[in-house]
Amino acid sequence: MAKRLNRNIKSKLKDLHEHHTNSKYFKKVNTLSPQDHWLNESEAEEAFAMRDVKDYIKFMNVEMLMVNLFVQINKIAPLRYFDLEAYLLDEFENEGELIKTVVNGLREYKRFILYHSEMELVFFSVYDQDVAVYFLDDIDNAVFKNSVSENKLYLI
Repeated sequence: MAKRLNRNIKSKLKDLHEHHTNSKYFKKVNTLSPQDHWLNESEAEEAFAMRDVKDYIKFMNVEMLMVNLFVQINKIAPLRYFDLEAYLLDEFENEGELIKTVVNGLREYKRFILYHSEMELVFFSVYDQDVAVYFLDDIDNAVFKNSVSENKLYLI
């Protein structure tokens, strides 16, 4: 079910998509990551090396942790997907659509912007299985931060 956006949030999400790290509206950002720190070049090469099935399983395990987090917070209040072409926030028809969107973003096939109205969070898929998290409000957001920790992920 698509919902028309008010002009304020629509222009903010469009700006985020077009300017990402240089957005004039979104300044408070963290990165949701499977790593507890920013990786240097050699650490990144090692973390994303695909030499054998063990490396593939490690990659898939990280993906599963991320998917699980998004499924958990979607149960608190529905995540909405920002459709840049129609300028609508669309609700996912089912959990499978959410999972497909998250996986495609993590694999860098198709970036996503997700909005969680209750937690006042915007999620933007970036690189290397990371997701930028924009906090729209100064609230503590302990529920989200606890879900991140429970899923063995980090906000850096």
